[in-house]
Amino acid sequence: MGVLSEAFEKYLEEKKWIDSVKVKYHPPEGLFKDGSPEEIAKVICKDSTSLKQAVDRIVFFFNRYGCNEGGKRKNSEICKKYKPALEKVRELCKNKG
Repeated sequence: MGVLSEAFEKYLEEKKWIDSVKVKYHPPEGLFKDGSPEEIAKVICKDSTSLKQAVDRIVFFFNRYGCNEGGKRKNSEICKKYKPALEKVRELCKNKG
């Protein structure tokens, strides 16, 4: 097996299914990096039609970044915003059903 084939196989092993998911919703650029948990929650809640949709969006984008349990970035500054943003979304969107 050549070096190129080995590198390609390693790439395929590291690629996660979540990286290939196509999404219709795109949050403003830099929201998760630069925004506070409150700002993230406000934007996501404003752009969502239900509490479930807002929670799904928060979970999806933080997981895509690598904040899930097995994620390589789970201790990053962005991932530290995950739980506070999720709690704030639940608070702000609770009336959306």
